[in-house]
Amino acid sequence: MARKLLAGTLILVLGIFLVSALNIRAYALRPSGQPVETVQGNKQDYYLLALTNNERSDEGLQPLTLNDKLITSATDKCNDMVNRNYWGHFTPDGKSMDSFITKTGIRSFSKAGENLAIGQKSLDEVNNDWMNSPTHREAIMDSDYTDVGFASCVYQSNNEYLEPLTIYVEHFLAR
Repeated sequence: MARKLLAGTLILVLGIFLVSALNIRAYALRPSGQPVETVQGNKQDYYLLALTNNERSDEGLQPLTLNDKLITSATDKCNDMVNRNYWGHFTPDGKSMDSFITKTGIRSFSKAGENLAIGQKSLDEVNNDWMNSPTHREAIMDSDYTDVGFASCVYQSNNEYLEPLTIYVEHFLAR
């Protein structure tokens, strides 16, 4: 079992490297093998996807598919938090992540979710913090979710004594 997981992880890491190094578009596949939207993720997206799907695999869950529109919604949410100086699942005017998702053109979904993190120094630390938080772990392990998108952005405080903080956003979708 451990050898299979290690071999699968190595293949995934090699695939991520090739996609990143060659700057090519990757075709994501649903568990049925049917192609879905083409995605243009960066190294961070694919690394977080691998971490997330490894956690799900350990629990016998289907892998999530990286989705361009969810990358866009997560990026928009991240930038909105920085530009409007807030932190949380709701905007200052009360909008939820759904508004960011529907803005991308996604209209039909049965469920959506969002994980946020701030200040971690590595993607492994982000994943560990999400997995050690019951509510974040619940979202990652939700068997209804099929698609995911990630984003990060840097928040620079006006206080010269505070270092910039990286904000991470993860959007989930069940169709």
